[in-house]
Amino acid sequence: MIIFITVILAIVFFTAYVKAEKIVKDDQNNGLLEMPRKKRLRFFKIVMLTLSIALVILAVLGIAAKNREDARANLLDENSKIAPAIERKMTFD
Repeated sequence: MIIFITVILAIVFFTAYVKAEKIVKDDQNNGLLEMPRKKRLRFFKIVMLTLSIALVILAVLGIAAKNREDARANLLDENSKIAPAIERKMTFD
């Protein structure tokens, strides 16, 4: 569930980055882009892109951690099935 929310947030931040990029291009074409606004939009774009990349990396790490936990749980299940069989074999020797 957390991974799903992380991916959704990454999509939202990337969409904000794309919209800011579109605003910059439209304003440059119309000659309306002032220097303070341009700096704010550049900062906003950098922050949104960084956040979206960071959230995607966190989602990938979360998926890897979940897969590792699942693998560990499967290994423990297999060990719990194997251990009684080994004990039975040792008692018959």
